[in-house]
Amino acid sequence: MTLDMLRCGESAYITAVSDSLELCGRLADIGLTAGSTVKCLYISPEGGTMAFLITGSVFALRKSDCKMITAEKT
Repeated sequence: MTLDMLRCGESAYITAVSDSLELCGRLADIGLTAGSTVKCLYISPEGGTMAFLITGSVFALRKSDCKMITAEKT
């Protein structure tokens, strides 16, 4: 599954991140790498962004970026 498929309150284990150098570097900076665990906290009413708890901090990601991150529900 990809990260955009999570619902509010669900957690997932990141298995892979896109090979896009720009995206991969940006996500690594916030601690979202293969092997990390995230929790979906919020999905915007329009569905364009999602907020996640990542390594103790909350970050919002575009849904289009979430589609490039592979995860397994925990």
